Amino acid sequence: MDGALREPIVLGFGNNVDYEVEWDSAVIDRLIAEYEIDVAEPSSDTPIRNERDLVCSLLSFLRSGTGGERYVESPRTITDFADHFRYRTTLGGTAVRAAIAMHAIGQRCALHLVTMNAAVRDGIPRDCSWLCSNDDDTWYPHLIIQFGQGWTVTVGDERITAPAANRIIYVNDPDNAAMRIHPGFAALARDAGVVLVSGFNAVRDRALLEARIGCLSDLLRRLPPGCIVMYEDGGFHDPALASVVNAALADRVAIHSLNEDEWARYLGHRVDLSRPDSAWHALQQLARSLAAPTVVVHTARWAALYGAH
Repeated sequence: MDGALREPIVLGFGNNVDYEVEWDSAVIDRLIAEYEIDVAEPSSDTPIRNERDLVCSLLSFLRSGTGGERYVESPRTITDFADHFRYRTTLGGTAVRAAIAMHAIGQRCALHLVTMNAAVRDGIPRDCSWLCSNDDDTWYPHLIIQFGQGWTVTVGDERITAPAANRIIYVNDPDNAAMRIHPGFAALARDAGVVLVSGFNAVRDRALLEARIGCLSDLLRRLPPGCIVMYEDGGFHDPALASVVNAALADRVAIHSLNEDEWARYLGHRVDLSRPDSAWHALQQLARSLAAPTVVVHTARWAALYGAH
């Protein structure tokens, strides 16, 4: 990054490579049969130690029609599973995806990254300035599995059918788990009018997360007056750690953004997105539980922005 090149929109903090799997029910049916998985086994909350556990986790999400992000104990499990399918290699992380979308409409930005490799260098928009907190090239792909409403797999003599479309992310990514913050971030954001904070859901160590968020809080306090800080929530690998981020950033975040699965985590129950009255009351309940003055909920059916105005 050219130290003199600063942008009014700065997007951080994590990034990654995605393996976007092309769904194939026949392959999943075969894996279910090979691993002799019983219809009562699947759970989205059990540790994922191997490919069999990953298939059970996937079936649980499929059955409930929910999405999320889960930690996988071995990166080999991710690559082995992906090799059963056709898949695309793309760039992931809220910040990088936002930068690519903004580039398409002619809006420049700056990026804070934690992972670097040839795919990242080739895929970042050429007009983006960036810095990366990792000096080495690394490759820790995130497994992205998307399914549609009504998609079905066979488990023994029974069928599991998705009641809704959704997406699951499986991760073993030391760079995002470490979430090192580049010392040049303060200079990068010196003239920022908007700063995006995202990616901290992948940090699994509480002490490390508290240290990183403490450093980030200090940096955010030094942003220009009037700078808008937007926090993009995520599927925390350890759900208990979401409160660590919320508490530390409460006095600085102007906009708190999240999807319907993360919304359900805060409420303790899912929201019927097709019922405006139910969704409206749940949105008010969510706003009361978060410190940010403005809340954005983006769902499979609609998006809403809720605040004082």
